[in-house]
Amino acid sequence: RSLAFALVVSAATALLLLVSVLVHEAAHALTARWRGHAVDRIVADVWGGHTVYDTTGVTPMTTALVAVVGPLANLVLALGAWLVQPLITNDLANGLLGAMTYTNLFVGLFNLLPGLPLDGGQIVSSLVWKAPGRKGFGLVAAGWLGRVVAVATALWFLGRPLMEGAQPDTFSLVIAVMIGFFLWRGASGAIRAGQI
Repeated sequence: RSLAFALVVSAATALLLLVSVLVHEAAHALTARWRGHAVDRIVADVWGGHTVYDTTGVTPMTTALVAVVGPLANLVLALGAWLVQPLITNDLANGLLGAMTYTNLFVGLFNLLPGLPLDGGQIVSSLVWKAPGRKGFGLVAAGWLGRVVAVATALWFLGRPLMEGAQPDTFSLVIAVMIGFFLWRGASGAIRAGQI
């Protein structure tokens, strides 16, 4: 196929990913507002995105609800794209729906991993915070779990090719370092905040 076709597919895929990130973050924002907290901003960036809302008087339940709805929104998008895909006969649209299905499935499930800075880490932090009644304790516990997730994720990208008898390629190395660094940095920030 032509270069123009490849560029259209790439641009459409990037646009669908941006829409998925915005739906994820909008779910966070709408739930925060529903629970009575003002939303300051929604940010989409190279790492995905984040929602900033006023956490004054926030409870463990609100924190957990705000966290879980983002990944759930991605899983709903994945299900919707998967259900529509067999009905579409156009190759380009069908391929884009397939990409949307798998991308949202990955983003939804990955975000539910139990370590900060991921949404699953917010859920763990809320559960630990609720038990002893100390928010800082929850942040530290979820931060340490986030470090475990960071190392496990990097090992997955590097170890999977090795288990298949191949060497990790440059792309796998770059992804492992970038994701591992991002997760480690976020987890370390949570640990510091919890200790303060």
